[in-house]
Amino acid sequence: MTPDGRHIITGSEDRSIKIVEFETGAIVHHFENAHQRSISAISVSKDGKFLLSSSDNGTVKMFDLVTKEEVQHFQDADECYIYTSTLSNDGRFAFAGYNTLKMYDLQAKKLAHEFTDKDLDTFYSIALAPDDRYIILGQRKSVTILDLRSKQIYHEFKKVHKGSVGSVAVTPDGRFIISGAEDGCIKMFDLEAKEEVHHFENIHASEIYKLDVSADGKYLVSCSKDRSVAVFDLAKRERISCFQNLDKGCVKSIVISPDGKYIVAGTSEGNVKILCLETRQKGITIEQVHKGSDRTRIKILI
Repeated sequence: MTPDGRHIITGSEDRSIKIVEFETGAIVHHFENAHQRSISAISVSKDGKFLLSSSDNGTVKMFDLVTKEEVQHFQDADECYIYTSTLSNDGRFAFAGYNTLKMYDLQAKKLAHEFTDKDLDTFYSIALAPDDRYIILGQRKSVTILDLRSKQIYHEFKKVHKGSVGSVAVTPDGRFIISGAEDGCIKMFDLEAKEEVHHFENIHASEIYKLDVSADGKYLVSCSKDRSVAVFDLAKRERISCFQNLDKGCVKSIVISPDGKYIVAGTSEGNVKILCLETRQKGITIEQVHKGSDRTRIKILI
């Protein structure tokens, strides 16, 4: 949500991005045809002023959320498909890619660096440490950490999953990395010690699409192709709740509200589900925010 708790932002295969009022479920703005092809990822600056989006056609765009205008546009000539993207926590840089990770300077409005290490594989997910020192990539069976100061690989957790790592997250204190993958498992790693510290086994019956950690670091949530959302207590390192059969289709994306009270999920039916984290009860459904697809993604403004 925005700092005032008013809005949710969604992006989808229908090429559009929408701003939805949390209290009423009303669509208050529609970036129609924001990209020429599917929206692959969206993220919002920490001050809530700018929106970053990427697309299957190799484009990365920045929108001003006050004026609702496009303010920057990067076209990747080498990458016809961008699977994921994100903003640095200080709002200075954007990162995007699929086969190659590229770093864009948003102030200079140009490509700042291209990570060309021969050991870097195709990646499916991306996350930044809170201090922007490290960037984490979810790859085929592995999790790779890049040092943004040296522009070198800091560490690789090789073959820790049995499938592609569809989501990675970092705890707010920067101590732990969490990964979720096609094998339905979630793993937790100590960033400084460079070791695996916990393995949540058989959490989902199918591929994990997205993870998110609450702002206070207490809770982890995951969503899956099996149509469920799982909730974990990170201190106890155990699952404490599971929302089953949320929709007819997959639960593709998920976030926890900044106040830690709600979970917002986007489904392949084009619906947005609001769940109460405190009571662990299903809340309202905002129906048909987008046309049903398997690519609906949700991002809460924080």
